Amino acid sequence: MATVLTPTVATTETTQPALVWRTPEELREIAEREPTNPMPLYMLAHVLRRHGDPSWEAAATAASQRSHATPQRFYARAITQILYGDWNGWSALDSRLHEPGTIRDLSPFGEVCWKRQRWDGQEDLRDKSLLILPEQGHGDCLQMWRFMPPLLEVVGQPILTVYSRLVPLARHVFGSRCKLVLYDIKTSIPADRYVWALSLPGIFGALPPFTPLNPPRRRPRIPRPEGRLQAGVCWAGEPGYQQDSERSMPISELAPVFSRPEIDWHSLQVGTRAVDADRYPTLRKPDPPLINYADTADLMAQLDFVVTVDTSVAHLAGLLGVPTYLLLQLDSHWRWGLRDTTPWYPSIRLIRQSVLGDWTSAVRELSTLLDERPLLAEVA
Repeated sequence: MATVLTPTVATTETTQPALVWRTPEELREIAEREPTNPMPLYMLAHVLRRHGDPSWEAAATAASQRSHATPQRFYARAITQILYGDWNGWSALDSRLHEPGTIRDLSPFGEVCWKRQRWDGQEDLRDKSLLILPEQGHGDCLQMWRFMPPLLEVVGQPILTVYSRLVPLARHVFGSRCKLVLYDIKTSIPADRYVWALSLPGIFGALPPFTPLNPPRRRPRIPRPEGRLQAGVCWAGEPGYQQDSERSMPISELAPVFSRPEIDWHSLQVGTRAVDADRYPTLRKPDPPLINYADTADLMAQLDFVVTVDTSVAHLAGLLGVPTYLLLQLDSHWRWGLRDTTPWYPSIRLIRQSVLGDWTSAVRELSTLLDERPLLAEVA
């Protein structure tokens, strides 16, 4: 995942130093010296948004009106368009594939891209095979599953590449309708065409109708005392992600909602941060443990709602249609847009920090929403 602009695109195309970590004043000066280059203004918009300065929108608008003659410029505009809810940004996002060091070069499937033709969405594939390649993390893979139903209708043999923890859920959801391939497989995969997962929104042009996934339902049922809500919580993402320290939160920040007497909390956290739950004896740890996403889906499906930070848990809950409160950093990822709802998942309510790095206001808003229960009522 990335913020509004990432260090890989945050550079000028002259001899100027990299724009990363420049002050707003410095970025404005660079923008004046390079009147045709939109990159200083895109980074200015990014910096201002990180600090809650509403003038970031003026900088983004000014940037979009400058020349876009390189892949990095088109990419910067694309993610800004998506942030604003302009679906055209998804098509322009293919500019990410034309820069050195991008996913095409880093993916273990790079060989496929040299030997096979990329699907443009126009060619009839009803008698051909299509390899769908993931680009980033588990959450990105899950998000693009929204396009699997229409893809299954127009492709003769879909071949879905998945990470190992997604295999049991993918096998349950898609069954024999598509072939599954592990992401880290080293052998050659025969396929007529390939497509990167993040290119699917641009190919289809809009989100397909939402149909919630059905979980495998293999886990034992959780107790449901009468009059009590059952809630799941996840407070941290994958620590290897570059900006995990900003999207994840200390579990202690959630203490105000953990103390609510009408709610039983269940930990959905996996990985190194799962032990944080030991600090709260009333926070129930899953038994048996959550080994893969099928396990997590089974537990989620039994809950009244989920509270999570921006990680794969949010995407899984959204795909299942479980009422979800998503806690976001102030400059949340461009995929979530600027509103408190998202067309990707009707059951998700977005809650952002009011000050970068300060989760207090977000948890306070969460508490208010739990008092009012609007999301729970809408989804019920």
